[in-house]
Amino acid sequence: SVDTRMRLYAWVDRLRSQLADEAELLSLPPLDPCSTELSLLFYPSGGFYARHLDVPATADGWYLRHREGSRMQYSIKRTISFILYLEEPAWEAAWGGQLRLWPREGDTEVVDITPSGGTLVLFRSDQIEHEVLVTHRRRRCLVGWFRTSRWKSF
Repeated sequence: SVDTRMRLYAWVDRLRSQLADEAELLSLPPLDPCSTELSLLFYPSGGFYARHLDVPATADGWYLRHREGSRMQYSIKRTISFILYLEEPAWEAAWGGQLRLWPREGDTEVVDITPSGGTLVLFRSDQIEHEVLVTHRRRRCLVGWFRTSRWKSF
């Protein structure tokens, strides 16, 4: 419903605002309040997502947005990735579908997160490689990205 969608948007914006309030402590660039991406993902039984980063390797991860006739160039970059699991809280490990976070340089162990309903996971989009292991049951999650933006004259 529209009411549910509006509550979800308000929740996501509060989360972005909380992160923005702690940006200096967390060494984050400013998060653009008008540039959040949201998607509802459905993984069927047998579904997975291969290991990747949430930013492209080209242009240091920046996506160009340009309006025809404008003398300004607008670019966005994913900064924080987040996942909210929507399935039942008692998800069993044997059902698969775990989020695997790969270690950054200097770390040694992968971290697997069970997709239990209500679990929220946040990580740096440009620093943490991750994948979704094969799921043996259908599962749903809300995924999103808080982005940073920049303007440039030309």
